[in-house]
Amino acid sequence: MRVVVRALVLVALSLLALQLAFAARIALMAALDPASTTFQRSEIWRLATGRGEVLWSQHWTPYERISPNLKHAVVASDG
Repeated sequence: MRVVVRALVLVALSLLALQLAFAARIALMAALDPASTTFQRSEIWRLATGRGEVLWSQHWTPYERISPNLKHAVVASDG
């Protein structure tokens, strides 16, 4: 019985640590712009393995300069 309790506690602590890591990454994004997104990395990988080259560039746009319509479209697309 002790082994089962220890295993459950270990699983619970692991899940808590994972959630804290996610929260820390999200909080860090408030201060630092991420270098890329998961989608961008997967597309770079797809292009690199499919075509052998990647032509990619990006720049960050301040939130205030993004159209309110685009912001609403992103929110509306979730779901």
